[in-house]
This record gives sequence, structure tokens and C-alpha cells, in this order.
Amino acid sequence: MDELNIDEKQQGDGLIVRRKGPRWRKPQNRLNEPIKPWGKKERELVLFIFLATSLISTFLALSARAYKLPNMPRLSLPKGSFLKSFFEGKTIVFEKDEKKEDRKMEQKKELIISRFKAETAKFSGVYSLYVIDLDSGFSFGVNEDETFDAASLIKLPVIGAMYRLAEKGKINLEEKYSLKNSDKASGAGILYGKPAGYLVSYSEILYLMGNQSDNTAFVIARNKVGKEEIQKLIDELGMKNTVFETRQTTPRDIGIFFLKLWQGKVVNDENKNKILDSLTKTAYETYLPAGLSGSNVRIAHKFGTLTNIINDAGIVFSKRPYVIVVMSDGIIEREAKVVIPTISRIVFEEMDKD
Repeated sequence: MDELNIDEKQQGDGLIVRRKGPRWRKPQNRLNEPIKPWGKKERELVLFIFLATSLISTFLALSARAYKLPNMPRLSLPKGSFLKSFFEGKTIVFEKDEKKEDRKMEQKKELIISRFKAETAKFSGVYSLYVIDLDSGFSFGVNEDETFDAASLIKLPVIGAMYRLAEKGKINLEEKYSLKNSDKASGAGILYGKPAGYLVSYSEILYLMGNQSDNTAFVIARNKVGKEEIQKLIDELGMKNTVFETRQTTPRDIGIFFLKLWQGKVVNDENKNKILDSLTKTAYETYLPAGLSGSNVRIAHKFGTLTNIINDAGIVFSKRPYVIVVMSDGIIEREAKVVIPTISRIVFEEMDKD
């Protein structure tokens, strides 16, 4: 109970008690003290927080619209500025979504590898597989780092190196070349059957190398570009286990070539499209494209074959584009005509799923 101040007064036989209130209720003089105003530092801090919050909110709002508001020109941040490096090109991805996407790709990987192994176990020889999801960069494979004979897949860096020299002005692709008998190499392609003196442009040579895997076109291009320049491109692209002189390569290295081509790191966009066009609807549609029959999906691919070796690799332009590489050794051709289209179909079915 609160203590009270009391005033006692005797009146007759009774005692009268008057309450005066709690003893602790004393005047609070501190409430009457004047409020101390903010100093300079406090005002500057509040102003800084306000301006920083406003600027960040503004830039986030603009970046959400790619710095382009209705009826206004697109805004751009000063080159080299902190804000440009901080905001430009930034995509906010929730960690939960990233993990969900990773799980999806892992599930696709496991299904494809399981089906690949079950299918190839039925046949003679060694088959390899390498796949790159071009949206995410996620990759996986079977025997993807094993060394194989590239066969005509070795023409890919030759094509890339020749286009690069043209971009530097060192080769005129419209210049005509006079065919020599010493250029002729039997096998694939139409140039072998042409007479000496036949005129063909370097741009046609590049197209024939891709579309028909023309061996004579390959000899001409190799001699024009030079082995050193071709190997230089191979090394620059990070194809660490590829040697042009011996034709050795790995499925991963061939996949890297197509990935870098897709990213515009081999040649410029115009020449990239020319390469992909030459690799579309080729003279050899028996293998990877056969697995996509009925899907109306484009595939730009390079085919190569030697005795007991069949290779096919390229880009599938599905709703989720991807690189696929299939290489082999010690196989039987009639079996490969069954297994490679089957592998192509397996990869497409799984990669095309949502």
C-alpha cells in the first residue's frame, strides 16, 4: 500500500483522518526543461539517409523498367560509375527459385544419364554424351572427358578460324579460289568431282565444309588458314584436350565450341548465323536430327564418321535450347543408326520438359 501523509484532528470521541496524497508525488521539474535541438551532425545524418533511400528507390524502380519510361527516351547511367556497375544488368533471383531450378536440372540429368546407359548397354563399342543447357549453363555427360577421334568434327575450329581471319580483313571470303588436283580429298562433298581450275569462293568453301562435310573444301581451308591459327583458336576457346594435328578431342571440348559459338565468342553475330545456317538441314540427317523427326525443332549440327566411329554434335533450338554431343568408338554402323537417334530423342524429351 502507498504511504500517506495524514493530518489527524481529534473531534469528540472519534479520530478524523484527512488524506493529503502519496508521499512520492512530488513536482517533476524536469518536464519543464527546454528540449535540446538537433546538432549539425544529427541533421546531416537524417538528410543522408533520406537522400540515399530516395535514390535507391528511384533506381530500383527505373531498373525494373530497363531504364525506359513511357514516352521518354531510355536513360543510361554514366559509364564506369558505381551505380552503373551496381544496378545495370542485375537480376534479382530468389534463392528458393534457384534451388528449384537446380533440382529440375538435376532430375533431368539423372533421367537422361540413366536412359543413355540403359540404351547404349545393348550395343557394341563406346558411346559418349555431353549436354549443355544454354539458358543456365548447366552441363553433364557420360564419358565426356574421354579422348575420341574427332573425325569431321575437327572442321568446326577450321570454319571458326577462317571466319575470324575474314573479320580481321586477312581473307576476302568473296575471292575465288582455283581448284587444284592436289587439293582433292575423297569422301564427302562435291568438290572432289570438280575439275582442276574450277572456281569456288571461300564463302562457298565454308558452306560446303559445314553442310556437306566436304573434305576437299577442308583441305583448301586448312591450307589457307594455317594449322597454327586453327590451334590458336582451339586454345583460346578453352578446348583443353583438342589437338588439331592429331584430330583428338573430347565431347566436352566440342560442347565448349558450340557454347562459345552460341555466346558470340567465336565469331560475330553475322558469321555465327552463317555457320549455324550451313549446319542446318545438312547432307547427313540420319543421326541426331532423326531423333527429332516430327517435332519441327531446328538442329544445327556437325556430323563426322570414320571406320567404327560416328560422331554428331550441335545445337537443338527447342523452347529450352541446348548443346548435344554424341561421340563413339568401336561401334557398328547399323547399330549406331538406331542408338544415336534414340539418344537424341531421349535428351530432347527430358530437356524440353517444363
